[in-house]
Amino acid sequence: MDAFGKLLRQHRENAGLSLRQLGATIHFQYSHISQVERGERRPTEALATACDRALDADGALVDAYRSERAGATDLHRRTMLRAMTALAATTGNPVPR
Repeated sequence: MDAFGKLLRQHRENAGLSLRQLGATIHFQYSHISQVERGERRPTEALATACDRALDADGALVDAYRSERAGATDLHRRTMLRAMTALAATTGNPVPR
């Protein structure tokens, strides 16, 4: 389970809501929320914002969403940089800076 999903489940359970109850409150399918909690599906900003409001999380869920998204972007950048470096090394061309 990813950090956002774990935090979402914690807030939902602390609020005493089932997946179905939260889904009905925020107008998302409970199965979608369940997949996010288990880390099988990435949250959207709309889901994070709706859950944050419904669960009175004071911005914790939105912050967790943004933090994970920033981490994913950084990972993508590092992966692309490694691929470009490897390609440049094999072709003899310098890596653009």
